Parts: sequence; structure tokens; C-alpha cells
Amino acid sequence: MQRLEQARESIFGGGQVYLSVRDRDGASVFQSEDWPETIVLPETVELLPGASELAPPSTPRDLDFRRGPPQGGGGGRQLFENGNWHFETLRGIDERWRLGLLSTSQHEYRILVSLASMENNLAALRWRLAAVLLPAMILLVGGGWAIAGRAIRPLKNISSAAEKIVGGQFHERIEPAEKAPEIDHIIGLLNRMLDRLETNYRQALRFSADASHELKTPITLMQNALVNQLNSVTADGPDAQFCTEMLEHLSRIKRLTEGLLLLARADSGELPKASKAFDLAELCRELCADVRSLAELETTGGSWEESIPATVPVFIDPSFVRTVIFNLLVNAMRYCGHPGRIQVELTANSETACFAVTNNGDAITPADQAHIFSRFYRGSNAKDSPNPNPDNDSGSGLGLAIARELATVLGGELILLYSKPDATRFEFSFPLQAPTNAKMNKN
Repeated sequence: MQRLEQARESIFGGGQVYLSVRDRDGASVFQSEDWPETIVLPETVELLPGASELAPPSTPRDLDFRRGPPQGGGGGRQLFENGNWHFETLRGIDERWRLGLLSTSQHEYRILVSLASMENNLAALRWRLAAVLLPAMILLVGGGWAIAGRAIRPLKNISSAAEKIVGGQFHERIEPAEKAPEIDHIIGLLNRMLDRLETNYRQALRFSADASHELKTPITLMQNALVNQLNSVTADGPDAQFCTEMLEHLSRIKRLTEGLLLLARADSGELPKASKAFDLAELCRELCADVRSLAELETTGGSWEESIPATVPVFIDPSFVRTVIFNLLVNAMRYCGHPGRIQVELTANSETACFAVTNNGDAITPADQAHIFSRFYRGSNAKDSPNPNPDNDSGSGLGLAIARELATVLGGELILLYSKPDATRFEFSFPLQAPTNAKMNKN
């Protein structure tokens, strides 16, 4: 007995490991002196040939050791065969135990090991691992985030610069990425490409503006010469008719050059605004009267309807507003049906005003709607109108383009709200108070 106890202490260090040996009759041969009194095991364990093929329980069994062995099953548990170890985990009242059973032809060996110490060590190990791994994980994630952010920062710079360039800031360039040589090389190529594109763009703008400006003087001189010639010839003669036709063509060319000059200045951001206080409702009534007299809708069985408040005070550039509204009215007059029907509405709240014009006539096709505000674009409806306007360019394709540019300069918006059979509606909305900047800056 003493030798067994010494062997147990030598191997297991005297911890919570207990040994019990019984003979085949169930008599105790050896039991550890510090065997827990609350633990009672079956007196005998029956052998079962071939039982080693049975898998041990996957989960601990609940046992109340102070109540003795599990109920049922006779005097023992048929769980293992002769000469093989069988291990089972048991759950006690306060802790879990690991039971090892070995049966030979003469003795039954039972080793009981408390799992409390091991579980405590595992719990402490988990806490230590958590204390080490959690900061390491945070450091790893933070480092990865920082590295990824540093790697994509040049791409963000490219995206930011592209957005500004699309917004009209053509001088904008992409910041170099000195710490990323491969991307920095691409950025350098992109910046050089942007330099060249900006140079070509500004040259085109300058050419358009200079050409329009230079054409104004000779056109004016030709107009004056024709007017003088017209005054010196017989009113009903062929010379008078020739001079009148030439004056109409020169007037159209002059309006076209003035429109090109205006668009060139708008593109370059050099279109100044002269804001002042005026009555928007009065301006609308004045323009409606002018266009209405040209359209002569009533004489052809058509109708002209207006819904304009008594007064709408604004502080904005009146020349720009006048041009936009006049172009919309002329566009409605040119493309209305026969007999024509035009409806004009002006509404306002505390911050914005909205001018809308609706005309009957053929609907604008979806393909034309996508380009309705493009310069020099003439849709499928751009043909001789039943209500031609002798005092305006007959469909050069600049009227709506100019109107939208001026609406943008005013801080507003010009849209085609809808176009369906017998009804096409444009809306021009803008703030009652001019933006603080004196001119639109696209640079």
C-alpha cells in the first residue's frame, strides 16, 4: 500500500488524483488516504466483451456523488472490456472529475482526477491569451486600416480632383503621391494630360470669344450701310427688298455671334452679374405682351393664358432673367400647334421663384429630350413652325442652351418638366436673392 501511495505521489505530485484498487470480489485492496468522502463509486464493474467498440459519452453525466452510484443498471456499468482503459467525465456538485477504469482478471483499478485545477489553469490561460491577443488584434486591425488608408489616399486624391474638374475647376490638379512611386508616375501623366486639355479648352474658348467679338464690328458696319442704302431706294423696288432680306440675315448672324460670345464667357467664368432690385411680375407681363403680339395666336383661333401675381420683388440680374424668360416664350411660340395654345405661370415663395411655360404641339421625342439643352442641337421638330418668329433666329440651336447657362449663373435651374402629346412644359426656378458671388467662377 505504501509503495502505491509513494508511486501516486511521485507521478502526480500528490495533487487531486486518487487511486482505488479492488479485487474481483469487490474488496478494497488500496484506496488513497485522501479519497474524497463525498465520492462513492460502484462496488464492482462488470466486464463486457467487445464493449470497447462503444463510444464514450459525448457530454458529462450528472452525478450526485453524495447519494451514491447512479440508479439502475444493477451492480455495475458495462462500459469496457477486460484489459482496456475506459475514461468518462463526471459532473459533481461543485466540480467535474475524470474517471479512469481498468479491469484485469484479478483487479479493478480506478483513478479519479479532479478537473478543477486544470479548468482553472485553462481559464487563466484564456485570460492571458485574451490580454495578449486582444491588443495584438487591435494593433493588427488598426495597422491594416492605416496601411490601407495610406495606400488608397492617392486614389482619393484622384477622385477628389476629378470631381472638382467636372464641376468646372479646370485648373485643379492631382496631388503627387511621393510615397507611392507607381501611382505617382500615373498621377504625373494625368496632370500633364489635364494641362494639355485645359490649354486646348481655353484656346477654343478664346477663339470663340475673339471671333464673336471681332465679327460684331463688321456686322454692325454692314447693317448701317444697308440701312442707309434702304433709305435711299424706292420702298417697293427690288433694291429695297434685297436690302431688307440682307438686314434680316445680318440680324440673325449678329444674334448668333452675341450668343456665342455669351456662352464663351459663361464657360470661362467671366460672365459678370449686375444684380439689382426689380419687380419680376412686371418683367414677365412685359415680355409676355411682346411675344404675344408676335405670335398672334388669337387671330388664328389659338389662346394665350397668363397666371402672374401682382408683384414679386427680387434682387437679381434682370438682363439674365429677361433673356431666359424671353427664350422660353419664343421657344413655346415657335413650336406650339396650330391653332396654338400657350400657358404662362409665375409662382414664388419666400426664397425662390418659378416661371413655367406650357405649349401644345408635337411632343419632344425621348431622343431629343436628352439633347434639348445642347448647343446647336436641333431636334426632329426644328422645322418651319406654323408660328415663325421674324425677330429671332429661326432655330439656330442656341436659345435653350443660352437659357440654361444663364439659369445656372443665376443659381437656378432650367428643366424640361415633361413633353407629351399636346403639352410640353419648361420650368425655370431661381432664388429671389442673387448669390453672394458677383459672377460664376468656373476656374
